[in-house]
Amino acid sequence: MSSKVLEIEAKFRVPDAVTFQRLLALSGLDDYLFGPVEVAETVDRYYDTADMALLRGGYACRLRQERGRIIATVKGLGEAEGSLHQRQELETLLQEMCEPRDWPEGAAKTLVLSLIGDRPLSLLFELRQVRRHREVREGARIVGWLSLDQVRLADADRSLSWWELEIELSGQGAISDLRSLEDALVKRFGLSPEPRSKFARALQWHWSPGASTGWLEAIYI
Repeated sequence: MSSKVLEIEAKFRVPDAVTFQRLLALSGLDDYLFGPVEVAETVDRYYDTADMALLRGGYACRLRQERGRIIATVKGLGEAEGSLHQRQELETLLQEMCEPRDWPEGAAKTLVLSLIGDRPLSLLFELRQVRRHREVREGARIVGWLSLDQVRLADADRSLSWWELEIELSGQGAISDLRSLEDALVKRFGLSPEPRSKFARALQWHWSPGASTGWLEAIYI
């Protein structure tokens, strides 16, 4: 598997477990119907060089373990407008955890090696989540997929957890669908748009509580 796509999704903060359960109980919103819930546990490991060559080049590298598969994803720095996130994404399926030089030939490998050269990648942090994934339909059209995520970060002496809702468009969906769903979520549940990515939140937490740099503020991947 190797692919290059423009990922378009809306992200929202879920304030508490009660709201999370109310959202999980939904069968749909307005004209949109939700399919059965599929539960998946994922482990996302993010990597970069010691001097953050990938991030400074405008990308993040994630190796995801899910349902017995390992998927390497290279995400471009995206744009966020309220809840709406858009970014380029390259993916390739791996047989095992390995350095980029051992990835299958393709755009993801070429891009990463062009940025890091001979420098090794090191683990930045590990993010674990339980995802409750559902298809979103409007009539015969598959608009996209809704995910309710329980996210956890931890190291030796501290941890961070949160809830999040994401709606990712399919090829049949449109940004107007995301806006309609956003209106319904805000009106019924008071959800707030989340302009930050999980990666950006985790990276700031990883460096130190309250840490901030000028270039980190613009990361939405």
